[in-house]
Amino acid sequence: MTEFTNRARADHAPTCTDASSRIDAIILAGGRASRLDGIDKAALIVGGTRLVDRAIAAAGVVGADRIVLVGPQRARTAAPDSTAFFVSVREDPPFGGPVAALAAGLSKVTATLVLLLAADLPHVELAGDRLAAMIEHVVDGSDPEKGTAVDGVVLVDEAGRDQWLTGIYRAESLRSAIGGLSAGSTNASLHAVMRSLRLERIPDHGTSVDIDTWDDVDRFGAVDPTTGGACVRPDEGETNERHHPR
Repeated sequence: MTEFTNRARADHAPTCTDASSRIDAIILAGGRASRLDGIDKAALIVGGTRLVDRAIAAAGVVGADRIVLVGPQRARTAAPDSTAFFVSVREDPPFGGPVAALAAGLSKVTATLVLLLAADLPHVELAGDRLAAMIEHVVDGSDPEKGTAVDGVVLVDEAGRDQWLTGIYRAESLRSAIGGLSAGSTNASLHAVMRSLRLERIPDHGTSVDIDTWDDVDRFGAVDPTTGGACVRPDEGETNERHHPR
């Protein structure tokens, strides 16, 4: 595990003044990217900035006191003015799935609330804006419309799907849900964790879209950091041979 600090905070980040409103961030940046032939999605550059650095900037928008990067150790190059304290950790086992990664991240969280983000979101700063406006709902622990207790707030895409990796949650609610999994966290689904939580849902207005396929890479003009040029889609025959060797 590697820890490093940066004391400056973005001017627009909300200030947390008591323990109940403190928030940390977990950024999941260690998946296999099997639909993209195993490339490092978090390192892809969109609009001149790596996707992982966009997520770091979004954590600054929300006002995170600590940012936990879950995945392979990588240099942090962007958003030097965004937030305070950084921790790098890897899920055990590596590539053990999103719940194992979430559990690893939670082991380094010290705040009451946690911002959960994926590292493959080209509009993540806008998602951060949407979520920052909802922090007090989670702090207060109630849905203003229903008057019921909530464990978090999550963005929902235009198809009505919960985008769990753009959400703010009570850290203890996540720990409790993961602890209740009978088969443990390795290779567990996020749905198995989130289905037990009481969540407030807000429209994402397109901000939670991710880069998951080669069509997404092309659509967002993602740049390969190893070459500085456009990502090259593998030849279909080459890919088939690799995945289904004779």
